[in-house]
Amino acid sequence: MSALLAGMALAPCATGAAFADDAIGRASRTLHAWAPRILDAGAMLERGMQGSAPAGTRAVLLRSIAWLEIACGAPGEAAVAWSRVQAEAERRGDVRLALSALQQQTEFALILGRYAEAEAHARRLLDDARASDDSGFRASALDYAAVLARRRGELEAAAQLQRQALELRRQRADPAAIRRSLTNLGVVRRDQGDFAGALALHLEAMRLGESRDDAVDAGVYRSIALLYREVDDPEQADAFFRRALDAERAHPDPISLAATLGSYATLLNDHGSAGRALAMARQALALDTVLGNRPHIGLERVQIARALLDLGRLDEAQAEVDEALQIGSALRQREILGSALLLQGMLDQRAGRLDAAAEALDRAIGLLDAARLMPQLIEACRLRGALAEARGDYRLALVYERRHDELRQNLLGVRSGQRLATLRAQYESDAAAQRIRMLTLDNEVKALKLREQTLLRNLGLFGSALLGALALVLAGRYRATRRLHRDLALKHAEVERQRGSLQAANERLGAQATELYQAAISDALTGVYNRGHVLRQAETLIEQRNRDGGDFSVLMIDFDHFKRINDERGHLFGDTVLTAGTQAIRQWLEPGDLLGRLGGEEFLVVLDGRDETAATALAERLREHVSTALARFAPAGGAYTISIGVASLRACDPPSLRGLLGAADAAVYDAKTAGRNRVSVARYARN
Repeated sequence: MSALLAGMALAPCATGAAFADDAIGRASRTLHAWAPRILDAGAMLERGMQGSAPAGTRAVLLRSIAWLEIACGAPGEAAVAWSRVQAEAERRGDVRLALSALQQQTEFALILGRYAEAEAHARRLLDDARASDDSGFRASALDYAAVLARRRGELEAAAQLQRQALELRRQRADPAAIRRSLTNLGVVRRDQGDFAGALALHLEAMRLGESRDDAVDAGVYRSIALLYREVDDPEQADAFFRRALDAERAHPDPISLAATLGSYATLLNDHGSAGRALAMARQALALDTVLGNRPHIGLERVQIARALLDLGRLDEAQAEVDEALQIGSALRQREILGSALLLQGMLDQRAGRLDAAAEALDRAIGLLDAARLMPQLIEACRLRGALAEARGDYRLALVYERRHDELRQNLLGVRSGQRLATLRAQYESDAAAQRIRMLTLDNEVKALKLREQTLLRNLGLFGSALLGALALVLAGRYRATRRLHRDLALKHAEVERQRGSLQAANERLGAQATELYQAAISDALTGVYNRGHVLRQAETLIEQRNRDGGDFSVLMIDFDHFKRINDERGHLFGDTVLTAGTQAIRQWLEPGDLLGRLGGEEFLVVLDGRDETAATALAERLREHVSTALARFAPAGGAYTISIGVASLRACDPPSLRGLLGAADAAVYDAKTAGRNRVSVARYARN
């Protein structure tokens, strides 16, 4: 039935033919033509059998009608049919059939977005399964409860429920169900930000299927692909999406296939493959339209609109955005609404409707921030800042530009940490597999040694008893011993190769960890420390100086007229000026001094152990040196300069990082007000 439904959903979509072979296509067309007639005949037969059907016959008929409702693309009617199956099963006392029907009702309530109904069914399923002592249905009920908790944002409760379901399935020793629980728990761990734990669970689920020569569920590969997409590793994500689609071909499941196609479309849109993303998203939409899965339909409309927007088909994109907004509003789903409003803002901006674009982007920013969808939120802030600048509101444009920079730097730092955690989990998994192989080899070596000892002992016994056959026995045992020694040598060589591989893996992980740490604390453009790292270092040093009473000063540096440089000569030229300026500053700093980028054209120099006088003298030297270094970039008769604000910890009241930065920022403002290209010492006031 699942294969028929997958073929039916893909039949209307031309690109779906890659997954539906001729047999499935013929079956789906036949089912489309005959299913309504079969349903009508079944309903008539059911009415005729009221009260006179043999035991079990009516339940079988009702269950067949429920499956046919699914095949006809009527999930709501299927849910009603399953409720009738449950009532009939309870009337006959068939506990397992009643539990199965209740499980199907819970599944379809989730698909239709009826979360209150799904929660009531899941609670009833758990209570009835406990009463009948059926651990399999108890695990299913815990699964559904965990899904509902995750959609409410209660991730710790979801993880606890998934762990209980996993424990029950381990007790039942059901490999397919164990894989499903491992995958579901891995998804929750990914949402919690535990990427190493999530990857370990997904890999365990994958190895469990491969070790039993069993078909690995496509959901396992899909979950691993989504994990690699989250840590911005598109090559690995694409490879696992392809494996998921191969698994879908082997074992068609319409719900799983729709989820795989929709998720793959998101990855393709992220990396500019709009044509392929459009084809994938439309296949997923065809499936979910048949299934009636409204939350997924809304998300797929968003991906179709993204692809159409990239392809320049704006009218079609607008129609998809309208559909997504309608579904998101009905379901109150922030992810659908926020993403659709972001696309609406882009469409309005392209059409010149700047007021409408600003309104759509403001709503999108609020929803995306609440849903913590960082990549979309960063893009919305960038577009909102550009829109404010186009309308002449430079103050608001600066606010959104700074927020965009901060969010982007935070995302780079978070993804670096996530990437490191994923690499560590992958390494630990590979190391565990290598240890298992080495233990297996060691066991084989020991077994060979034991055989050798047994053979040698038998040589002595047979030699004393059968002197006449000694020559033949010795010759045979000699050849066997040589073979054993040769096998031992080969096994020892394999062990040494595995040890070498493990050592090389350790060295690669160390090098990757160092690179990722440097990337996480450095500014990608200039190579100096990023905002988060330099402020953390400054905070630590201030705490030390407040304890020992030592000197501490900061220089706030701002490149003069930098926005005009970007506007007149382009952002790439502006980046070159920033890079050359920071290199000039670094040449005059001492080994213990710190230089970091606060954002845009603002930089901070931390001077530990220097008072205000020494800091001011250094600031003057930096100002002159940077002006000289940037002269080669300036136009004829012009100059590129910097303004510097100086603040000292001992003169600041209270002596804190916040107060120190505020004083230095005010000093920079004084320098710019006084004409720029100068050093200004902070005028301190109690904060």
